[in-house]
Amino acid sequence: MAEQQPSDGVVIRCVDADLGYGAHRVLREVTFEVYQGELLGIIGPNGAGKTTLLRGMMGTLRPLRGRIEVVRRADGSPLRFGYVAQSSDIDLSYPLSALDVVLLGRTALLGVFRRPGAEDLRAAEQALARVGGIPSPRRQFAELSGGQRQRVLLARALVGEPDVLVLDEPTGDLDVRAQAEFLDLLEKLRDEGRLTVLLVSHMLEEVSRRAGRVLVIEQGRVHVVRTNGGETASGELARFILGRSAGAGEK
Repeated sequence: MAEQQPSDGVVIRCVDADLGYGAHRVLREVTFEVYQGELLGIIGPNGAGKTTLLRGMMGTLRPLRGRIEVVRRADGSPLRFGYVAQSSDIDLSYPLSALDVVLLGRTALLGVFRRPGAEDLRAAEQALARVGGIPSPRRQFAELSGGQRQRVLLARALVGEPDVLVLDEPTGDLDVRAQAEFLDLLEKLRDEGRLTVLLVSHMLEEVSRRAGRVLVIEQGRVHVVRTNGGETASGELARFILGRSAGAGEK
């Protein structure tokens, strides 16, 4: 993965990149740019390659062909990524508080062998305050609802001071109300902190209303669709997907 200095607001640039594992190509000729401060949606059926695409953009998977360029921060340090998965990776049998879980997100800044100090504790408390909805920082993580746990995991990602927030179907285990509230929170955080947000989701309508662009992954290709938000966004995106499917079926 190449690195470059910021240019025209682009933070990630994919150029004719093939992504996959060994001889197996999952995605072909991937070409698009990610801009600072945007909320970019990513949709596609199970197994289409959404997580593979995220890994490529985060630098944990090198392209088999082509290139993926990632800017460096103004001070020359690498771009920081924060990651939130669909479900918790925390062992609920272990007695961790919400604050303990968030502090785990400081590891990248501290290093493996340094213990969190007063500054890290303040940062964790501030991250929990930013996401809201948690009764107490000292409440046991296992006692929280599903929506509250996802907010704690979001705070864990934020406490690492990321430039890009990556979320891989973070609302998949939540009810409809909690899903909408979580996406509202993402928009708020993006607007407040100039975060770039990469959001994988199955919620076509909700994502298309919030994202200016959506990446549609199908049959090994990545298509960039501009939604322009608003009430018609999901309809326009659905028509694109259905049109592509119909076209594929006629061949």
